Amino acid sequence: MKPEKYVLSLSGGKDSTAMLLRLLEEKRPVDLILFCDTGLEFPQMYEHLARLEAYIGRPIIRLKAKHDFEYYFLHYTPKRKNPALEQYSGMSWAGPRNRWCTGILKTRVINAYLKELREDYTLIEYLGIAADETKRIKDKNYPLVEWGMTEKDCLSYC
Repeated sequence: MKPEKYVLSLSGGKDSTAMLLRLLEEKRPVDLILFCDTGLEFPQMYEHLARLEAYIGRPIIRLKAKHDFEYYFLHYTPKRKNPALEQYSGMSWAGPRNRWCTGILKTRVINAYLKELREDYTLIEYLGIAADETKRIKDKNYPLVEWGMTEKDCLSYC
């Protein structure tokens, strides 16, 4: 049987930050804290991560895709369903209905990192989905839902 490793995905927003702080406050296991850098973060995000690391006294592992947003938006040539569009490079603008940025620059990067870890560990993942976002819940651990913390509660907690 593989040893367990508790992994927290940190976006740096209020929900994942509140989840991290409360898990540590409750002395629950957190072995790794992962932040996926899209290359388009505001300087304040890096300041937040540095302050958070200093406050908790632990490192935050920063992951990054091989290519950045600009590459995918301007230069990448995806397979297109419409042959007339094959002459164009670049992905369309990312948004709520077209989340390629999240998929390519975050989810895929984190999943590749976790895949390597799974060779040696049984992973328990913490994701910062708030109690008022239950439609987003899948098969992971959601401490904020467990605690009944809404997005408003998370903002107050931070």
